[in-house]
Amino acid sequence: MSNFVIENGVLKKYEGKEKEVVVPKGVIEIGKFAFLHCTSLTSIALPEGLLEIGYSAFYGCKGLTNITLQNGLKTID
Repeated sequence: MSNFVIENGVLKKYEGKEKEVVVPKGVIEIGKFAFLHCTSLTSIALPEGLLEIGYSAFYGCKGLTNITLQNGLKTID
């Protein structure tokens, strides 16, 4: 079962509790507040082809210390 709510290439919400997350290929945008208050999250790897990270996408992720970005990212809101 997937912990990601993805619609038309936009990751709308993450519903898991993992510490280390790899966003699936094919996601082109992380929507606003997608990882809201994911306090267990410490590390996230973003896929190639990701173009945009929405407003406050990682708001409240107090344990997040590592984000792996890829070439091609155009906007971090």
